[in-house]
Amino acid sequence: MKKATHGQLAQWLEAARQGDEAAFRALYDATAPLQKSRALGILKDPELAGEAVQESYLAFFRSMGNIHSGKAVVAYLNKTTYYACLAVLRREKRPAEGEQALLTLAEPEENGPEAQADRSDRQQRLRAALDSLPDRQRQAVQLRYYQGKKLAETAREMGCSQSTVQRLLREARGALRAALGGGLLTVLPLGVAVRVASRAPQPARRVPRWAAAAAVLGVGALTVAVWQALPPAIQSAEAQVSDPANTATIAVRLGGRTADQVRLIDAQGGAVDFAPQGDGLYLATARQNGTYRVEAAAGSRLSTTSVAVDALDTEAPALLRVEREGSDTLIALQDSGSGVDWASAVACAPTGEVYAPQPHAEGEGVVRFSLPPGRYTLKVRDLAGNWAQGPLQVLG
Repeated sequence: MKKATHGQLAQWLEAARQGDEAAFRALYDATAPLQKSRALGILKDPELAGEAVQESYLAFFRSMGNIHSGKAVVAYLNKTTYYACLAVLRREKRPAEGEQALLTLAEPEENGPEAQADRSDRQQRLRAALDSLPDRQRQAVQLRYYQGKKLAETAREMGCSQSTVQRLLREARGALRAALGGGLLTVLPLGVAVRVASRAPQPARRVPRWAAAAAVLGVGALTVAVWQALPPAIQSAEAQVSDPANTATIAVRLGGRTADQVRLIDAQGGAVDFAPQGDGLYLATARQNGTYRVEAAAGSRLSTTSVAVDALDTEAPALLRVEREGSDTLIALQDSGSGVDWASAVACAPTGEVYAPQPHAEGEGVVRFSLPPGRYTLKVRDLAGNWAQGPLQVLG
């Protein structure tokens, strides 16, 4: 592949931040060979080098929002790959020679009765092959793979040198390969084969599922594995209050992995789904002030953030005073939020009659009724839809 320029890397980076998986794959394809070479030069072990590179690209994926140029992409990957290799060396001390040898039973994709029977048969054959190993070989396999002990620990428990343990493991692999036949083998570490056969707990150094998938499927699978190992990235979450201020539109911008579901959750646990608008934009509506939680989920991966809504008009109009002007009743109202909806005001008599006000004069600040003497219930709302009602007495 022709070497990518810093400008091309910057373009792929920007597209990947907006959720373009193909751009992330292109960026990976352009940069991974050098990182693999660096890791292999430090670790001298293809399996461990692949693991270090995977960790490097996971760190890069999480930090894409803080990387702003093609040159910075290369510098960041160089640094994180180096530190990932150091972490592997600290954890592994010196990896045992030949531990990347490959043996396992191929798991059928089908789940029907025939496939299950075939899988069971293969597992039994591997168990039988393990049981047929000489005692020292079987002990080395059990300590190293069943119990996940380091090479030095295995040697101490067996009362021999590390080189002897390495020899016993090589002989065990050869014996298993001969017993099972090449047709049943695929590319995974021997330790995985042992755990598949025994269903024993995995050793302390667990290989993540995405890393195992990448090891089997090759270079191209890593971009998918990285993509699926992380949740969607919430780049922004903002609230925009409508006019009148009775609702707020919550706009969320996502990057990275495509979300299966994006939800807005209020303080009481009530939830509404965001509607996708394209290009990573999602919208939802909030009708109350408060702090909401945004959840973006993809598979079992979840990202969360919070967004505050504090400018909605939730107060109804207030009654200031009632006056008589000739035969009219003047009622002064005030609303400090969206304003009084003067046309909504009505006076309801106990007998069921409903009286509408006279036409409202702009800027007058009062509503006029021509009402016979008696008791009424005054109802009025503001422009945001908040209703108020209370008793009203008109004297003769």
